[in-house]
Amino acid sequence: MGCALVTGAGRRLGLAMARALAADGWPVALAARTSFADASTEARNITEGGGKAVAIRGDLTDRRTPAALVREASEELGPVTLLVNNAAVFIDDSVRSAGPDTINANLDTNLVAPMLLTRAFCELLPSSERGCVINMLDQRVANPTPRYMSYTASKVALEAMTRTWALQLAPAVRVNGIAPGMALPDHRSDDAAMARWTAGFPMGRGTSPEEICDALRFLIQAPSVTGQVLHLDGGQRLGWQHPPGGYPLGPDVA
Repeated sequence: MGCALVTGAGRRLGLAMARALAADGWPVALAARTSFADASTEARNITEGGGKAVAIRGDLTDRRTPAALVREASEELGPVTLLVNNAAVFIDDSVRSAGPDTINANLDTNLVAPMLLTRAFCELLPSSERGCVINMLDQRVANPTPRYMSYTASKVALEAMTRTWALQLAPAVRVNGIAPGMALPDHRSDDAAMARWTAGFPMGRGTSPEEICDALRFLIQAPSVTGQVLHLDGGQRLGWQHPPGGYPLGPDVA
């Protein structure tokens, strides 16, 4: 089985996926920076529950970090055969407001780091093993909006890399993506605000951490699937009602 390396694993979806993988018997390396304390607590909980886990601290904006994370995970838990490129930043900008700071911040973590992580993953994958890479994307890859320009560019590029890597790395490594819509309230809202927002989606709902973990399990277990992106978004990308205040929810949303 090898081990799984999940980036951004200290909170939210990364934490949920790390827990799900550990529950399925995977040794899990939880990589985190600002949420390293949370990742450490979860690694300890997994270990105390009979599983295998380690928390690894790393700043993905440092170009040396991705290879170091893969090496440390391999040294602690055995060869990394599953890489979940989950860590991301979500910084708002537009063509009029973007500057080098917002552009670099979004691209460094959301695109460059997964590139370097995937390179290191392939270099250290034993020839006797089959590998799997899962890129966490966003429904915006099929439904761009005027805001979050650099973030959207990073995820669109990572979606293209999902297909490119799937072709280049087969058959030793399968590469797929998960593109969620709203799965959790953002840091500035709550469950009620999320419910008002997702009510305008075709399915009247977004997704959930549990559904995303089920999608992750499917992609891991389906040996014929590569170069695919699963959209879990309640139909958001297909056409939906924008709230009158825009995104994030504006003050004039009832």
